[in-house]
Amino acid sequence: MFKVAAVAFAVVLLAHIIARLVHQRVLREMKPEQQVLRYSHGLWLVGFAGLIFFGWGYYNLYITQAQPQTNGVIWGMILIAILSLYTLIEGLFVKGYYDDQQVVLFSPWTGKKQQVWHEVENCRYNSIAMWYVFTFKNDKVLRLNSLLQHSSSLMETLKARGIDPFNADSD
Repeated sequence: MFKVAAVAFAVVLLAHIIARLVHQRVLREMKPEQQVLRYSHGLWLVGFAGLIFFGWGYYNLYITQAQPQTNGVIWGMILIAILSLYTLIEGLFVKGYYDDQQVVLFSPWTGKKQQVWHEVENCRYNSIAMWYVFTFKNDKVLRLNSLLQHSSSLMETLKARGIDPFNADSD
């Protein structure tokens, strides 16, 4: 059990160090008047807890006892591991910043996206995914999760510019 816990801790510690380096790079690009967009620590902690739960389950089912005979347990553990890993990566690596002129967002899934606000063609809120979808004149799409810190102040800034995410016809 100690080996599994040590490996899990080392992997999460390495991921956290890499995330801090990415975050420091984002902060170096920022100007003083810009706001940081990032998840709170709770999201990556949920992912970490899920991976610990998966490691504990794997250890108890495969190392100390006979292998389970049901495929449901195996697929459930795989699902927990995948979702936990996704949550951990999302919580650690999605970062960005904005000001009244532009938004810059970095995600491990889509890379770095940088757009200026005066090129927004459409803005809408997807209540199922809990994100704001911005369509720009250059056909780029930016999805901004509403769980990011400072996303509500961003929406206030955009409303002052005449961009309303809850009105699909806003320009």
